[in-house]
Amino acid sequence: MNILLLEDTYTLREQIAEYFSLLGHDVTKCADGDAFFELDDYRIFDLFLLDLNVPNFSGLEILEFLHNEKIETPKVVITASADIASMKNSFQHGCCEYVKKPFSLEELEVRINRFFTDNYNIFELSDKYLFDKEKNSLLCEDTEIKLTKIQKKIILYLLTNRGRTCSVNDIIEYITPDKLIDFSTLASHIKNIRQATTPNIIQTVRGEGYRIV
Repeated sequence: MNILLLEDTYTLREQIAEYFSLLGHDVTKCADGDAFFELDDYRIFDLFLLDLNVPNFSGLEILEFLHNEKIETPKVVITASADIASMKNSFQHGCCEYVKKPFSLEELEVRINRFFTDNYNIFELSDKYLFDKEKNSLLCEDTEIKLTKIQKKIILYLLTNRGRTCSVNDIIEYITPDKLIDFSTLASHIKNIRQATTPNIIQTVRGEGYRIV
């Protein structure tokens, strides 16, 4: 696999490049946006790993460029930013996965590998339940579970941050940027999701938020 890595932190850039090189992949390294735009051909890459906060042209600007050029290659954002607006903009411009720093290289590998299977749009929640990202639907043994648009957005956001505890404020800001719902309304939506599926599909982390593991 031919990987384009955009990361301005030298140590992390070298660690990622070495890790994936040892797995047999070719890694082209860019330390900033200028280095990216000096490349001759972007269609030779099988994967883009993009840090958002790099000098000159940002990772988001590069995402927009790739989106406008209709380059459909999978794009993974790696960032320390917890800004929900940046996450939404990234997904709107073709980001397939959003990985928050710090992360382990093994976690990054797992998240990347799913793009190169036949069902990378399918998230397995349990033995019975699947979420189809492309169709935006929750399935139980091939039967769609009826959920509202907000409830589907809650599930997708938690799946995007799988294994991490998401705060109530972050979830609300993602699903309704104008904050049209409050804590109790969010809790009610999650209760309804559990009632339509199973009680442990979404875990509550007291004092912190919610997560899907």
